[in-house]
Amino acid sequence: MHLTTFLANDLTDSVTRAGKLAKYAESPGGSDYYWGFRLAARRLFLEDVPFDEAVGVMARMTVDHQRAANQEALRNLYRWKLGNPGISVEPPTGEIAGPKGSLIVRLDPAFAITRKGVTEAYVPWLYKDLRLPRAVGGMGVFLLELGLQTGEFENWKFYVMDFATMSRFGHGAIARSTGRAVVSALQAQEDLYLAAKAVA
Repeated sequence: MHLTTFLANDLTDSVTRAGKLAKYAESPGGSDYYWGFRLAARRLFLEDVPFDEAVGVMARMTVDHQRAANQEALRNLYRWKLGNPGISVEPPTGEIAGPKGSLIVRLDPAFAITRKGVTEAYVPWLYKDLRLPRAVGGMGVFLLELGLQTGEFENWKFYVMDFATMSRFGHGAIARSTGRAVVSALQAQEDLYLAAKAVA
């Protein structure tokens, strides 16, 4: 599952979380209607195309409210890009597994830019009705740094950014308890996933 799905699961009650993880057990990888945003973001940054051209990738989306949510988030990203110029680069990708190796969390920043000598990679949070608290944003950054901040990327900065509120969470959102919270969330979600998989 994508990092943002993992974080969103952590914000839901146990019944909702179990239901969502059961869907992953039936269909590994799950579904993510923010794929249009990520493709368009890559076009905005890596190909440096204008908004009107980048948003065209969303024409294939058949659910109106999903397409509208993607377009609104992309509009916010485009404004942010204009106000934060830099050189676009390809972000790294990776995975973190749960303690039993069955639940895989994909670390897949949508874009990265180099500004003032520092390279920043961003994972977008696009849930309009589910706010991203600082503590959970810190969990996302913790996982990004754990899985991606190595080798040629060791000096990169990683962020989870809420494109509804335009709140950005970086290394400063990681608290002393963040590592324990991540381990607990990975174990809890993996246990639910494995239980659902056993009856699927």
